[in-house]
Amino acid sequence: MAYKYFSLQDGSMELHNDRIVLDDEAVKRYWNGIIMRSFLLFNGLVYLFRGWKQEDEVLVYLGALHVVVVGLSMLFQYKEMVRPAKEILLQDIVQVSLRYDKWQNKHDLLLQLKNGRVRRVQFLVDRGQYAQLQTNLSEKGISLTEL
Repeated sequence: MAYKYFSLQDGSMELHNDRIVLDDEAVKRYWNGIIMRSFLLFNGLVYLFRGWKQEDEVLVYLGALHVVVVGLSMLFQYKEMVRPAKEILLQDIVQVSLRYDKWQNKHDLLLQLKNGRVRRVQFLVDRGQYAQLQTNLSEKGISLTEL
């Protein structure tokens, strides 16, 4: 039985006595990112092999550069390539932060976990809902801060 419901920009969040259940589009964004990175890597490999087959040094260098850049971006963004959790135990949460992203004009709720990962949730800011979330989390011993 859910303890409290909160609405998100792309779904909902349920706060239970021992866990938080998230129903948002994070898995969809995860798969879109994996597919896009794979497509870009494949595109670079096609340039590389096409230049190698046609003996065109420019295509070989462009393909190699493309593969290196995409590979490095995948290496530096490896934390985003981990499938997001739909259910998080409250004992695994260290801190919850609310951050306003002025470039995208949205609020993100950042759940910082003990294993070093951060689960980002697009939160609809309603001051009443925010105060309710803050009191419910403080009852559980989790601090909610604004960044």
